[in-house]
Amino acid sequence: MKSTLFDARMMKQARDAMELMTNVLQASTEYSIIGKDLERGIVLWNEGARRTYGYEADEVVGKINSEILHTPEDVALGRPREIMGIALREGKWEGVIGRIRKDGRRIQARVVITPRLDAAGKPIGFLLISKDVSNELRFSEHIRRVKLFDSAIVGSAREAVYFIANILESSTEYSVIGKDLDGKILLWNEGARRIYGYEPEEVVGRANRDISEQARLQTKLAEQQAYNRSLIEASADALFAIAPDGTVTDVNEEATRLTGYSRKHLVNSRFPDYFTEPERAQAGVEQTLTEGRVLLYELVLITRQGRRIAVSFNAGVFSDAAGEPLGILAGARNITAQKKLEQ
Repeated sequence: MKSTLFDARMMKQARDAMELMTNVLQASTEYSIIGKDLERGIVLWNEGARRTYGYEADEVVGKINSEILHTPEDVALGRPREIMGIALREGKWEGVIGRIRKDGRRIQARVVITPRLDAAGKPIGFLLISKDVSNELRFSEHIRRVKLFDSAIVGSAREAVYFIANILESSTEYSVIGKDLDGKILLWNEGARRIYGYEPEEVVGRANRDISEQARLQTKLAEQQAYNRSLIEASADALFAIAPDGTVTDVNEEATRLTGYSRKHLVNSRFPDYFTEPERAQAGVEQTLTEGRVLLYELVLITRQGRRIAVSFNAGVFSDAAGEPLGILAGARNITAQKKLEQ
């Protein structure tokens, strides 16, 4: 009779734990995670290792010695064995060493090596966690050469980047813009935002000529709007812009004097509500939309103070660029005195 070696539930838990750990290791794409045995054979190779060193997992796991990742100079000096010995004695080795990628390119990596132990605490291999820091080291070296910062202020490339970013953002009085040779904007500080009005997300990654054209169009639009506004305000009649549903969308200053209400009160209110015959006022709006224009349409306006004023409207439809009606523009003139003379 075949004996049962393990509880099925325990095996399931072990498989679940193994799958979880595998997912964690594969999700660590920024860091290379490599497992080795005591003979430096590779037994584990995650996605981060593939990206860092260029080898696929099936090219290295169980097939090659990890010394291929070391520089020839370090191998000749016996440094890999020395590092492993320190990790075994002290429980960890940490430092920056030269590494060789599959394509032959040399990189500098910050490496942490710890022994792998079995259930009895006996070393069975090593775990190496590393990260390519070549760019950081080059940047730090450049900073050191040009002596931009005291090392007491900035000790690493990351700190230098943060330090520079803070300086740029603090320069609110000056516009600081960085571009590449094609004119694409790469940097846009707070000063640039205040001076030119664009948020960083609106301009970074876009060509400077694109921004210039947009600014020109915005300036032209602003000038046109100012011109249109001046025409509206120059009118001797009270002007009302009215949506097809009868909502007031804009008024001029003369309309506020005629009604006694502020522009803020009038805009978004119902146009028919200001007259003794609201239904007839709405009918005038609909007639204008149907016929295109209405002349000398008489209504009686109720002012904020309760006065009743006879007014005569001339109204016409205004449309968008495609010719679709947006509403009507109605000009009202006080004809109270004229009505008294007629009587």
